[in-house]
Amino acid sequence: MTRSTRLISLLVLGMPALLAQGSQTAQITGRVLIQGRPLAGAMVRLTSSSLQGANAFVTDEQGRFTARLLPPGLYTVEVVKEGHQKLVYQQRLGLGQHWSPCFRVVPTGSAEVQVLAARPEVDKTEVQIAKNIRMEEINVLATERGATDILRLSPGVLEHPNGFLIRGGLSTSNLFLVDGQNVQDNIGTVNAGLGCTLIEDSIEEYQILRGAIPAEYGGMDGGVVNTVTRSGGNEFTAIFRMELKNDAKGALKPFENAADIPDVWRKASSLAVGGYLIKDRLWFFCTGYHEVRSDRAAIDGDAQPGTGGQGTTYASAYRENRFQGKLTWALSQDHSLVLAMNHDNLNQGNMNPGFAAGEIRALEPLHYEDSFANLTWRAVWTGGFVTEARVGRKHLFQRIGGDPGLGTPVLDESSPAGYVYQNGLFNAADGGDTRDNQTANVKASLVWEGLGPHQTDAGVDFLKETNRARRDGSPTGRIAYSMFPTDFDLADRRAHPDFMAVFQTGGGEASIQFTGLYAHDRWNLNDHLAVQAGLRWDRYTAQNEGGATLASSASLSPRVGMKFDFFADATWVAGLSLGRYTGRVPGMALFSVTNQYNPTEIHYSALDQTQLLSFEALGNPANYSGSASSYSSPALTRINPDLKAPQVDELQASLAYSYKSPLGEGFLRATMVEKSWHHMVDWRIGNDGASVGPDGQTYALKYWDNSSLAKRAYRALELEGGHSWKSITLSGSLTWSSLRGNYQGETAGNPGSGEGLQNFSTYQGQALYTPEALHPYGYLPGHTPLRIRLLGNWVTKNILGKASLGLVYRFNSGTHFDEVRTNEAAALSAALPAQFGSTFTQYRDNARGTGVFNSTARFDLAINQDFDVTVIHGWPLSAFTRLLVVNVFNHQQIETFNTNVDPAVGSLNAPWKRDADYGRALSPDNFVEPRGIQIHIGVRF
Repeated sequence: MTRSTRLISLLVLGMPALLAQGSQTAQITGRVLIQGRPLAGAMVRLTSSSLQGANAFVTDEQGRFTARLLPPGLYTVEVVKEGHQKLVYQQRLGLGQHWSPCFRVVPTGSAEVQVLAARPEVDKTEVQIAKNIRMEEINVLATERGATDILRLSPGVLEHPNGFLIRGGLSTSNLFLVDGQNVQDNIGTVNAGLGCTLIEDSIEEYQILRGAIPAEYGGMDGGVVNTVTRSGGNEFTAIFRMELKNDAKGALKPFENAADIPDVWRKASSLAVGGYLIKDRLWFFCTGYHEVRSDRAAIDGDAQPGTGGQGTTYASAYRENRFQGKLTWALSQDHSLVLAMNHDNLNQGNMNPGFAAGEIRALEPLHYEDSFANLTWRAVWTGGFVTEARVGRKHLFQRIGGDPGLGTPVLDESSPAGYVYQNGLFNAADGGDTRDNQTANVKASLVWEGLGPHQTDAGVDFLKETNRARRDGSPTGRIAYSMFPTDFDLADRRAHPDFMAVFQTGGGEASIQFTGLYAHDRWNLNDHLAVQAGLRWDRYTAQNEGGATLASSASLSPRVGMKFDFFADATWVAGLSLGRYTGRVPGMALFSVTNQYNPTEIHYSALDQTQLLSFEALGNPANYSGSASSYSSPALTRINPDLKAPQVDELQASLAYSYKSPLGEGFLRATMVEKSWHHMVDWRIGNDGASVGPDGQTYALKYWDNSSLAKRAYRALELEGGHSWKSITLSGSLTWSSLRGNYQGETAGNPGSGEGLQNFSTYQGQALYTPEALHPYGYLPGHTPLRIRLLGNWVTKNILGKASLGLVYRFNSGTHFDEVRTNEAAALSAALPAQFGSTFTQYRDNARGTGVFNSTARFDLAINQDFDVTVIHGWPLSAFTRLLVVNVFNHQQIETFNTNVDPAVGSLNAPWKRDADYGRALSPDNFVEPRGIQIHIGVRF
């Protein structure tokens, strides 16, 4: 009763705190046999440099033992039974991995003992498909070392301008965890969704979960990126690293000029120190990072000429400091506390953000910071009952914008780039963009017997996201738009006015609260068959600045799966799973009816568009009409109060083979997956009411809802393998996939934009066109039919110390793109209202993804050398160098090309006329990354 009361208390106390999720540890469920029969009373002892003290277990009547909450690391397993031969076995356990060995011991003096165990990649009991990779492996790979770099090496991952599509999910539908803390960016525009900046030397291991994901993970319908940081140990360690990079030392892309690339070494240094405060009781690990540099760039050559304009060079000072720390405290053999924290602070001057600065005055300073902290309590109450409780907080803040003292920005709408003069856009004094979350979760896990052993996990997750962003479009609240004539001279600082945009913003903060309850059971029926079943309940509630509920709904996500070991020897293992995942309602959809991220914008036409006005006069409202000409506002948007979160159904089948031979050991796995989405969130306009704007015009309301018309489907065959022999490690993957539908749901820099499948397709009850005419079915952006990744490492000793050679081969078949042109709205329907706009985007042959860019391939090389320097008081001191060469053969490949098509003239059937440069590369951006060099030097002990 006492233990039950404690568990209930944890659940209740966690409720107000408000989503840390997922497994941050590993476990062993083993069995000891003698002559095929269970051996009860055998002593099993686990030791590891990752473990605070040794763990000991006694096998039960079925010969079983279970070790839970094990930190990732290399473990030594000793099996001892009086009168029997002692067994000693080593196994590395990764983040979230479940190892299920069978130890077969024999009487003393008999033949050698035997261990039957699948490699962790081919676990015979876990249904999930995951890729684990330790930082010590990454350090010798020919790749950079961040989480997003590892994603690029993983099967089932497509790239999109916003981030990564894991098995076809949106870039905002992935879950990022660090030490169990939910750290994903609330909106999804920062760092591909990873809302914190880590120091790589603080990382222990990454895990990428792609399919058959257990019920303890929620709030995603793509994949999970799980990261665990280092914890110190009973030995002191330290590493100092300096990273050096000079773009001028690499190769040039076509169209690049060497004189435009500054010959400057960019330096970043880090120091990581770990060890103990009390041996076996209190460990620490902390890391610091510092980077200062001065980048040089130039105003775009297509900007207007003049002082500070076209071609003017400028320096951009950059300073970044990061800190990361972790304390691991063993309160007793059965209870531990883990405190993890992180902070990053970045400042950069003279930024040229998403728009194009046409002169020096339009450059802006950037301030960015992120941090997280979480506290985890792990408890072993009995050999079969354990709990984990965690609370945490993540903070993200960014500020960029012009100086109100420089005047109103002037935007050149005649140029495709939309150059800005006089001042930067946005407002550095509007309070910035804050995206915070508070998280908590409690998980209880019980091992019990019932027609075979069971492990049942149950838990509750909470997440509260708060968002504050006035997002004023200008430092003065106004932008002057101008159609620059040919006689424009930046020296005169004059231009013709067209219209003025005036912004009205509001304060406060909006929030979304998520609650999840789950139960997941793993049941081993016998040595051949393991079955899993889970159910998750999720609910979200979105609130506006005043605390009023905007939308709320709940959903269930059942997940079932099985693993079958054909010969009960962990060599051939088949898996089958069926699951439903509940994703997240896009934050930008939920906040579209609030003042957060959504300033009201009103346009006023110039009184005289023929006169030349000074830049100062262009920003004067007196030179514009007192009556509005157009209007956009969150007041014109509504949302279904019962809006459901999107869901996806996944069917997965796999077959894996694990082997050992005189030439090494390895595994092969083939996985087929099919995913189909429903309840996709989209907007419509035309039949949900109207409102009169300040310009006197009547505007049909925009309405966010779940769309039955939205289609999105993913299919893939994933082939993976790995082989190790002595000091050589080989691995690789091939993904053959298809991503099709009529719902993209996001555009570059605009996650959660929806598709607008019913944008005036009907208006006031009258059908104007079929949605398929604007949103046909086909290959979606990011669709890359074939991706191949091959990795090889060779580690060897030489007279200087240890050396390694790493090689990565990357192949991407051509990404599909949409062949589109602009056509007049009247060609679609003469009855379309002015609010629809004067043009629309027409797809060639009424299909998506009909164009295909070129396939690309490259080799990356890493050469590492450790130098044995000396030994100080028993501690070995070594130095190291690392040379990373990207695209080592400098294969100059055209990756994309010009796809422009001339506008149509008002007919759907007008001939398609491609631009004269269609299919040609016109800038460096059309080419793959050229050969580049990065150097790391440092010392460690």
